[in-house]
Amino acid sequence: MLARDLARTVGHDPERTARAWLARSPSFPDGVDWAELLVLAQRHRLSGLLVDALGKAGWLDAIPPTAYEQLHHWAGMARSRQLELEAALGELAARHPAEIGRVVLLKGAASYREYGERTHRLMADFDILFSAADFEVVEPSFAALGYWRKESLNGPTYYRASDNPDGKLAMDVHVLGPSKYYRPEEALSPKWLTETERYEVGGVTVRRPLPVWQFVNVVTHAHEHLHSWIHAVAEDDIRAIRFLDAELLLERYDIDPAAAWDLAVELDLHGEYALGLWSWREVRSGLPDRLAGVLPLLDRLGEVGELSALPRGRFARWPVPLAERAWLVDRLGLALGLEPEHSGPHWGALQEWYRTRGMLPEERENVEGIAARAREVIEAAEVPAGSTAGG
Repeated sequence: MLARDLARTVGHDPERTARAWLARSPSFPDGVDWAELLVLAQRHRLSGLLVDALGKAGWLDAIPPTAYEQLHHWAGMARSRQLELEAALGELAARHPAEIGRVVLLKGAASYREYGERTHRLMADFDILFSAADFEVVEPSFAALGYWRKESLNGPTYYRASDNPDGKLAMDVHVLGPSKYYRPEEALSPKWLTETERYEVGGVTVRRPLPVWQFVNVVTHAHEHLHSWIHAVAEDDIRAIRFLDAELLLERYDIDPAAAWDLAVELDLHGEYALGLWSWREVRSGLPDRLAGVLPLLDRLGEVGELSALPRGRFARWPVPLAERAWLVDRLGLALGLEPEHSGPHWGALQEWYRTRGMLPEERENVEGIAARAREVIEAAEVPAGSTAGG
Protein backbone atom coordinates (compact mmCIF):
# COMPACT_ATOMS: atom_id res chain seq x y z
CA MET A 1 0.00 0.00 0.00
CA LEU A 2 1.11 3.53 -0.76
CA ALA A 3 0.63 6.41 1.66
CA ARG A 4 -2.45 7.53 -0.25
CA ASP A 5 -3.90 4.01 0.01
CA LEU A 6 -3.53 4.08 3.79
CA ALA A 7 -5.13 7.52 4.01
CA ARG A 8 -7.93 6.75 1.55
CA THR A 9 -9.08 3.72 3.56
CA VAL A 10 -9.27 5.48 6.95
CA GLY A 11 -12.84 5.33 8.25
CA HIS A 12 -14.66 6.67 11.29
CA ASP A 13 -13.92 3.47 13.27
CA PRO A 14 -10.15 2.92 13.76
CA GLU A 15 -10.60 -0.77 14.61
CA ARG A 16 -12.48 -1.37 11.38
CA THR A 17 -9.79 0.53 9.47
CA ALA A 18 -7.09 -1.61 11.04
CA ARG A 19 -8.90 -4.81 10.03
CA ALA A 20 -9.15 -3.58 6.44
CA TRP A 21 -5.42 -2.79 6.37
CA LEU A 22 -4.44 -6.15 7.86
CA ALA A 23 -6.58 -7.99 5.32
CA ARG A 24 -4.48 -6.39 2.58
CA SER A 25 -1.10 -6.54 4.33
CA PRO A 26 -0.56 -8.58 7.52
CA SER A 27 2.63 -6.60 8.20
CA PHE A 28 3.24 -2.90 7.78
CA PRO A 29 3.70 -2.20 4.06
CA ASP A 30 7.21 -1.31 2.90
CA GLY A 31 8.10 1.99 1.30
CA VAL A 32 5.40 4.23 2.78
CA ASP A 33 6.24 7.89 2.17
CA TRP A 34 5.69 9.37 5.62
CA ALA A 35 5.90 12.96 4.44
CA GLU A 36 3.12 12.26 1.96
CA LEU A 37 1.02 10.46 4.57
CA LEU A 38 1.36 13.33 7.06
CA VAL A 39 0.26 15.90 4.48
CA LEU A 40 -2.74 13.83 3.47
CA ALA A 41 -3.72 13.08 7.07
CA GLN A 42 -3.59 16.74 8.04
CA ARG A 43 -5.33 18.01 4.89
CA HIS A 44 -8.16 15.49 5.14
CA ARG A 45 -8.43 15.89 8.95
CA LEU A 46 -7.61 12.21 9.57
CA SER A 47 -4.63 12.42 11.97
CA GLY A 48 -6.38 11.19 15.11
CA LEU A 49 -8.22 8.42 13.31
CA LEU A 50 -5.03 7.42 11.48
CA VAL A 51 -2.79 7.15 14.53
CA ASP A 52 -5.43 5.16 16.44
CA ALA A 53 -5.89 2.80 13.48
CA LEU A 54 -2.11 2.29 13.29
CA GLY A 55 -2.19 1.34 16.95
CA LYS A 56 -5.09 -1.08 16.46
CA ALA A 57 -3.16 -2.71 13.61
CA GLY A 58 -0.08 -3.14 15.81
CA TRP A 59 1.96 -0.95 13.48
CA LEU A 60 3.01 1.89 15.81
CA ASP A 61 6.58 0.57 15.96
CA ALA A 62 6.87 1.23 12.23
CA ILE A 63 6.20 4.96 12.62
CA PRO A 64 9.22 7.29 12.58
CA PRO A 65 9.33 9.33 15.81
CA THR A 66 8.77 12.68 14.05
CA ALA A 67 5.77 11.31 12.15
CA TYR A 68 4.33 9.93 15.38
CA GLU A 69 4.78 13.33 17.04
CA GLN A 70 3.03 15.12 14.17
CA LEU A 71 0.06 12.76 14.16
CA HIS A 72 -0.35 13.15 17.92
CA HIS A 73 0.04 16.92 17.64
CA TRP A 74 -2.88 17.16 15.22
CA ALA A 75 -4.91 14.68 17.25
CA GLY A 76 -4.35 16.90 20.28
CA MET A 77 -5.37 19.91 18.23
CA ALA A 78 -8.71 18.24 17.56
CA ARG A 79 -9.32 17.83 21.28
CA SER A 80 -8.25 21.34 22.26
CA ARG A 81 -10.22 23.00 19.44
CA GLN A 82 -13.41 21.16 20.42
CA LEU A 83 -13.04 22.30 24.01
CA GLU A 84 -12.31 25.87 22.93
CA LEU A 85 -15.35 26.01 20.67
CA GLU A 86 -17.58 24.56 23.38
CA ALA A 87 -16.34 27.20 25.82
CA ALA A 88 -16.98 29.95 23.27
CA LEU A 89 -20.52 28.69 22.71
CA GLY A 90 -20.97 28.68 26.48
CA GLU A 91 -20.04 32.37 26.61
CA LEU A 92 -22.78 33.19 24.12
CA ALA A 93 -25.27 31.00 26.00
CA ALA A 94 -24.49 32.79 29.26
CA ARG A 95 -25.55 36.06 27.63
CA HIS A 96 -28.45 34.72 25.56
CA PRO A 97 -29.66 31.40 27.01
CA ALA A 98 -33.04 31.41 25.22
CA GLU A 99 -31.66 32.34 21.79
CA ILE A 100 -28.69 29.97 21.97
CA GLY A 101 -31.05 27.24 23.15
CA ARG A 102 -32.82 27.60 19.80
CA VAL A 103 -29.77 27.73 17.51
CA VAL A 104 -29.09 24.70 15.34
CA LEU A 105 -25.56 23.33 15.02
CA LEU A 106 -24.71 22.16 11.50
CA LYS A 107 -22.20 19.92 9.73
CA GLY A 108 -19.24 18.87 11.87
CA ALA A 109 -20.53 20.79 14.88
CA ALA A 110 -23.60 18.52 14.90
CA SER A 111 -21.67 15.26 14.54
CA TYR A 112 -18.26 15.49 16.20
CA ARG A 113 -19.54 13.96 19.43
CA GLU A 114 -20.54 10.83 17.48
CA TYR A 115 -16.87 9.87 17.08
CA GLY A 116 -15.24 7.53 19.57
CA GLU A 117 -12.69 10.06 20.83
CA ARG A 118 -12.29 13.82 20.80
CA THR A 119 -9.05 13.31 18.88
CA HIS A 120 -10.96 11.80 15.94
CA ARG A 121 -12.73 14.91 14.60
CA LEU A 122 -10.76 18.11 14.02
CA MET A 123 -13.02 21.17 13.84
CA ALA A 124 -12.25 24.42 12.04
CA ASP A 125 -15.26 26.22 13.53
CA PHE A 126 -18.82 25.79 14.74
CA ASP A 127 -21.48 26.32 12.08
CA ILE A 128 -24.52 27.85 13.80
CA LEU A 129 -27.94 28.41 12.24
CA PHE A 130 -30.03 31.27 13.64
CA SER A 131 -33.48 32.54 12.92
CA ALA A 132 -33.35 36.15 11.73
CA ALA A 133 -34.97 37.37 14.97
CA ASP A 134 -32.60 35.50 17.28
CA PHE A 135 -29.54 36.60 15.32
CA GLU A 136 -30.58 40.23 15.64
CA VAL A 137 -30.58 39.80 19.43
CA VAL A 138 -27.28 37.89 19.68
CA GLU A 139 -25.26 39.69 17.00
CA PRO A 140 -23.94 42.58 19.16
CA SER A 141 -22.45 40.10 21.63
CA PHE A 142 -19.92 38.85 19.09
CA ALA A 143 -18.19 42.23 19.06
CA ALA A 144 -18.51 42.50 22.85
CA LEU A 145 -16.75 39.15 23.20
CA GLY A 146 -13.83 40.20 21.00
CA TYR A 147 -14.81 38.78 17.61
CA TRP A 148 -14.24 40.52 14.28
CA ARG A 149 -16.66 39.99 11.41
CA LYS A 150 -16.12 38.71 7.86
CA GLU A 151 -19.06 38.86 5.48
CA SER A 152 -20.24 35.69 3.75
CA LEU A 153 -23.07 34.73 1.44
CA ASN A 154 -25.27 33.03 4.02
CA GLY A 155 -24.34 35.02 7.11
CA PRO A 156 -21.16 36.42 8.64
CA THR A 157 -18.24 34.48 10.06
CA TYR A 158 -16.89 35.76 13.37
CA TYR A 159 -13.23 35.38 14.35
CA ARG A 160 -11.29 36.15 17.48
CA ALA A 161 -7.77 35.55 18.75
CA SER A 162 -6.95 32.06 19.97
CA ASP A 163 -4.03 30.29 21.62
CA ASN A 164 -4.27 27.54 19.00
CA PRO A 165 -1.43 27.43 16.44
CA ASP A 166 -3.56 28.97 13.67
CA GLY A 167 -4.17 31.96 15.93
CA LYS A 168 -7.93 32.32 15.63
CA LEU A 169 -11.25 30.81 16.65
CA ALA A 170 -14.25 31.00 14.34
CA MET A 171 -18.02 30.88 14.58
CA ASP A 172 -19.64 30.55 11.14
CA VAL A 173 -23.13 32.00 11.35
CA HIS A 174 -25.93 30.90 9.00
CA VAL A 175 -29.19 32.82 8.92
CA LEU A 176 -32.45 31.19 7.78
CA GLY A 177 -30.83 28.24 5.97
CA PRO A 178 -27.47 26.46 5.80
CA SER A 179 -26.86 26.45 2.04
CA LYS A 180 -24.06 28.83 1.13
CA TYR A 181 -24.41 29.51 -2.58
CA TYR A 182 -27.90 28.51 -3.71
CA ARG A 183 -30.59 29.89 -1.43
CA PRO A 184 -34.02 29.65 -3.07
CA GLU A 185 -37.09 29.98 -0.90
CA GLU A 186 -37.33 26.18 -0.62
CA ALA A 187 -33.76 25.90 0.73
CA LEU A 188 -34.58 28.54 3.35
CA SER A 189 -37.39 26.42 4.73
CA PRO A 190 -38.28 27.21 8.37
CA LYS A 191 -38.11 23.45 8.89
CA TRP A 192 -34.33 23.83 9.26
CA LEU A 193 -35.16 25.34 12.64
CA THR A 194 -38.02 23.02 13.58
CA GLU A 195 -37.01 19.59 12.18
CA THR A 196 -34.45 19.37 14.95
CA GLU A 197 -33.69 17.61 18.19
CA ARG A 198 -32.21 18.64 21.52
CA TYR A 199 -28.43 18.43 21.55
CA GLU A 200 -25.86 19.23 24.22
CA VAL A 201 -22.23 20.21 23.76
CA GLY A 202 -19.97 21.24 26.61
CA GLY A 203 -22.93 21.56 28.94
CA VAL A 204 -24.74 23.95 26.57
CA THR A 205 -28.16 22.91 25.33
CA VAL A 206 -28.75 23.70 21.65
CA ARG A 207 -30.45 21.96 18.70
CA ARG A 208 -29.24 19.93 15.75
CA PRO A 209 -31.06 18.74 12.62
CA LEU A 210 -32.92 15.45 12.69
CA PRO A 211 -30.68 12.74 11.18
CA VAL A 212 -32.00 12.83 7.60
CA TRP A 213 -31.79 16.65 7.56
CA GLN A 214 -28.28 16.49 8.96
CA PHE A 215 -27.30 13.92 6.34
CA VAL A 216 -28.57 16.09 3.47
CA ASN A 217 -26.76 19.10 4.94
CA VAL A 218 -23.43 17.23 5.22
CA VAL A 219 -23.59 15.79 1.70
CA THR A 220 -24.69 19.08 0.14
CA HIS A 221 -21.92 20.96 1.93
CA ALA A 222 -19.31 18.68 0.34
CA HIS A 223 -20.30 20.01 -3.09
CA GLU A 224 -20.22 23.64 -1.96
CA HIS A 225 -16.55 23.38 -1.03
CA LEU A 226 -15.49 21.05 -3.83
CA HIS A 227 -16.69 23.25 -6.68
CA SER A 228 -15.35 26.56 -5.33
CA TRP A 229 -12.02 27.65 -6.83
CA ILE A 230 -11.09 29.82 -3.85
CA HIS A 231 -11.59 26.82 -1.57
CA ALA A 232 -9.36 24.78 -3.87
CA VAL A 233 -6.61 27.40 -3.61
CA ALA A 234 -6.96 27.20 0.18
CA GLU A 235 -6.81 23.38 -0.09
CA ASP A 236 -10.16 23.28 1.71
CA ASP A 237 -12.14 21.97 -1.25
CA ILE A 238 -11.67 18.26 -0.47
CA ARG A 239 -11.76 16.92 3.08
CA ALA A 240 -12.32 13.19 3.49
CA ILE A 241 -13.58 13.81 7.03
CA ARG A 242 -16.79 15.29 5.57
CA PHE A 243 -17.58 11.96 3.95
CA LEU A 244 -16.71 10.11 7.15
CA ASP A 245 -19.33 12.30 8.87
CA ALA A 246 -21.85 11.17 6.26
CA GLU A 247 -20.87 7.50 6.57
CA LEU A 248 -21.19 7.69 10.35
CA LEU A 249 -24.65 9.28 10.13
CA LEU A 250 -25.85 6.81 7.49
CA GLU A 251 -24.75 3.87 9.63
CA ARG A 252 -25.62 5.04 13.14
CA TYR A 253 -29.03 6.54 12.40
CA ASP A 254 -30.16 4.13 9.71
CA ILE A 255 -30.77 6.96 7.25
CA ASP A 256 -33.33 6.09 4.59
CA PRO A 257 -31.64 7.01 1.27
CA ALA A 258 -35.00 7.55 -0.46
CA ALA A 259 -36.13 9.91 2.29
CA ALA A 260 -32.87 11.85 1.99
CA TRP A 261 -33.32 12.21 -1.77
CA ASP A 262 -36.93 13.34 -1.35
CA LEU A 263 -35.82 15.95 1.18
CA ALA A 264 -33.13 17.27 -1.16
CA VAL A 265 -35.77 17.60 -3.89
CA GLU A 266 -38.18 19.34 -1.49
CA LEU A 267 -35.43 21.87 -0.68
CA ASP A 268 -34.55 22.27 -4.38
CA LEU A 269 -31.01 21.21 -3.47
CA HIS A 270 -31.00 17.90 -5.33
CA GLY A 271 -28.34 19.13 -7.77
CA GLU A 272 -26.07 20.02 -4.85
CA TYR A 273 -26.93 16.81 -3.04
CA ALA A 274 -26.26 14.62 -6.10
CA LEU A 275 -22.88 16.30 -6.63
CA GLY A 276 -22.06 15.69 -2.97
CA LEU A 277 -22.82 11.99 -3.44
CA TRP A 278 -20.75 11.96 -6.64
CA SER A 279 -17.75 13.50 -4.89
CA TRP A 280 -18.15 11.08 -1.97
CA ARG A 281 -17.93 8.16 -4.39
CA GLU A 282 -14.88 9.57 -6.16
CA VAL A 283 -12.90 10.49 -3.04
CA ARG A 284 -13.73 7.34 -1.06
CA SER A 285 -13.53 4.95 -4.06
CA GLY A 286 -17.16 3.94 -3.68
CA LEU A 287 -20.30 4.49 -1.65
CA PRO A 288 -21.83 2.39 1.13
CA ASP A 289 -23.95 -0.44 -0.27
CA ARG A 290 -27.16 1.23 0.91
CA LEU A 291 -26.60 4.01 -1.62
CA ALA A 292 -26.14 1.66 -4.58
CA GLY A 293 -29.39 2.83 -6.17
CA VAL A 294 -27.92 6.28 -6.90
CA LEU A 295 -24.95 4.98 -8.90
CA PRO A 296 -26.58 5.08 -12.37
CA LEU A 297 -27.36 8.77 -11.86
CA LEU A 298 -23.87 9.56 -10.57
CA ASP A 299 -22.37 8.00 -13.69
CA ARG A 300 -24.06 10.81 -15.66
CA LEU A 301 -22.55 13.60 -13.53
CA GLY A 302 -18.85 13.17 -14.31
CA GLU A 303 -18.53 16.10 -16.73
CA VAL A 304 -20.33 18.43 -14.34
CA GLY A 305 -18.57 17.11 -11.26
CA GLU A 306 -15.09 17.81 -12.64
CA LEU A 307 -15.81 21.55 -13.05
CA SER A 308 -14.54 24.36 -10.86
CA ALA A 309 -16.34 27.70 -10.44
CA LEU A 310 -13.89 30.53 -11.14
CA PRO A 311 -14.16 34.25 -10.31
CA ARG A 312 -16.54 36.29 -12.49
CA GLY A 313 -18.91 33.40 -13.05
CA ARG A 314 -16.64 31.35 -15.29
CA PHE A 315 -16.01 27.60 -15.21
CA ALA A 316 -12.99 25.40 -15.89
CA ARG A 317 -12.49 21.65 -16.04
CA TRP A 318 -9.85 20.12 -13.80
CA PRO A 319 -7.02 18.44 -15.77
CA VAL A 320 -6.81 15.61 -13.21
CA PRO A 321 -9.97 13.71 -12.18
CA LEU A 322 -11.18 14.03 -8.60
CA ALA A 323 -10.54 10.38 -7.72
CA GLU A 324 -6.82 11.00 -8.30
CA ARG A 325 -6.65 14.71 -7.46
CA ALA A 326 -8.05 14.25 -3.95
CA TRP A 327 -4.99 12.27 -2.87
CA LEU A 328 -2.24 14.36 -4.45
CA VAL A 329 -0.02 16.44 -2.18
CA ASP A 330 0.65 19.14 -4.81
CA ARG A 331 -2.84 20.29 -5.82
CA LEU A 332 -2.19 24.04 -5.49
CA GLY A 333 -0.44 24.25 -8.85
CA LEU A 334 -3.40 22.57 -10.52
CA ALA A 335 -5.80 25.09 -8.96
CA LEU A 336 -3.74 28.12 -9.96
CA GLY A 337 -3.40 26.71 -13.46
CA LEU A 338 -7.18 26.90 -13.88
CA GLU A 339 -7.15 30.68 -13.41
CA PRO A 340 -4.20 32.51 -15.05
CA GLU A 341 -5.48 35.90 -13.90
CA HIS A 342 -4.93 34.98 -10.25
CA SER A 343 -2.00 32.58 -10.67
CA GLY A 344 0.60 35.10 -9.48
CA PRO A 345 -0.86 36.54 -6.26
CA HIS A 346 0.16 35.05 -2.94
CA TRP A 347 -2.44 33.62 -0.60
CA GLY A 348 -2.84 36.83 1.35
CA ALA A 349 -3.69 38.72 -1.85
CA LEU A 350 -6.22 36.08 -2.82
CA GLN A 351 -7.80 36.30 0.63
CA GLU A 352 -8.02 40.07 0.25
CA TRP A 353 -9.64 39.66 -3.18
CA TYR A 354 -12.16 37.24 -1.69
CA ARG A 355 -12.95 39.59 1.20
CA THR A 356 -13.25 42.79 -0.83
CA ARG A 357 -14.30 41.74 -4.32
CA GLY A 358 -15.18 38.05 -4.25
CA MET A 359 -18.60 38.77 -2.76
CA LEU A 360 -19.57 41.25 -5.46
CA PRO A 361 -22.15 39.79 -7.86
CA GLU A 362 -20.03 40.58 -10.92
CA GLU A 363 -16.86 39.12 -9.40
CA ARG A 364 -17.85 36.11 -7.37
CA GLU A 365 -17.79 32.45 -8.29
CA ASN A 366 -20.97 30.89 -9.63
CA VAL A 367 -20.82 27.64 -7.66
CA GLU A 368 -24.60 27.38 -7.86
CA GLY A 369 -24.30 27.28 -11.65
CA ILE A 370 -22.54 23.92 -11.44
CA ALA A 371 -25.37 22.51 -9.33
CA ALA A 372 -27.87 23.95 -11.83
CA ARG A 373 -26.15 21.90 -14.53
CA ALA A 374 -26.46 18.84 -12.30
CA ARG A 375 -30.18 19.48 -11.94
CA GLU A 376 -30.44 19.58 -15.74
CA VAL A 377 -28.74 16.17 -15.91
CA ILE A 378 -31.15 14.80 -13.30
CA GLU A 379 -34.18 16.16 -15.14
CA ALA A 380 -32.92 14.82 -18.47
CA ALA A 381 -32.59 11.42 -16.84
CA GLU A 382 -36.25 11.73 -15.78
CA VAL A 383 -35.45 10.67 -12.24
CA PRO A 384 -38.56 10.59 -10.04
CA ALA A 385 -38.02 11.87 -6.48
CA GLY A 386 -36.57 9.10 -4.33
CA SER A 387 -36.10 6.59 -7.13
CA THR A 388 -32.32 6.96 -7.30
CA ALA A 389 -31.67 6.43 -3.65
CA GLY A 390 -32.87 2.98 -2.86
CA GLY A 391 -30.43 0.22 -2.10
